[in-house]
Amino acid sequence: MLGYGAPLTVLPLDGGAPGAADLSSFLWEAPGAAGRFAGIIMHPDVEALGYMTAAQASAIKEYQRQTGARALKFDAAPASYGMAPAACASGDARLALTPAAPLGSSGVRVGAVLSGQGLKRCPGFEATASGTCCNQLAGAQAPSCAPCRATPILRASDPAPPTAAAAAAGPAGALDAQTAGVLVTHGDGREAMALMLQCSDESSACFVLGHLGVAWALQNLIPGERRVLLSLQCNITTT
Repeated sequence: MLGYGAPLTVLPLDGGAPGAADLSSFLWEAPGAAGRFAGIIMHPDVEALGYMTAAQASAIKEYQRQTGARALKFDAAPASYGMAPAACASGDARLALTPAAPLGSSGVRVGAVLSGQGLKRCPGFEATASGTCCNQLAGAQAPSCAPCRATPILRASDPAPPTAAAAAAGPAGALDAQTAGVLVTHGDGREAMALMLQCSDESSACFVLGHLGVAWALQNLIPGERRVLLSLQCNITTT
């Protein structure tokens, strides 16, 4: 966000801590007034991983429903979007954007292939998708689930063996393509992009995926450009 000159506010969340933040007053200028934010970025996926209270999750949902703000989520779990998890990996692998990836004004090319080197990712098996998204709220004994449509936008070629959950889903689930990013449409119209990876400054793929995600979350209100990553090349000759 700083690379785009876009204003942002960082709010740490821990749903189990005393005095949990009141997101209703944080998100809105005032009751009945305009919202403060054009998009919401979560790292990790605090809405699904137990960092939010029921009241906070409800405030986020209501804000998205009323304003149309989109959510961009990093370090998401496949199970939160209805998929059996594959094994996590961080070595080099081929990451490819699918035709469903929302390129918009990002400037990212159709069919772009990225390197997974240094990028920890925990993808899900695509064929196991159940059409249900689940959030684990702070203090809740069971997750809260609702219908959703999760469309794969990023596939990983990691040669990971099937997990027990994938094997239980049958041969198709065990052998299917691995999905490391999905575009989510909830039953109430809310939209999110969930990336099942942990970004790092050393990963060139993170620059591309972050740029794509921010452009989508802000509904193409930023130009498809970003600062250039420069590296030093030294040529040594001997005589």
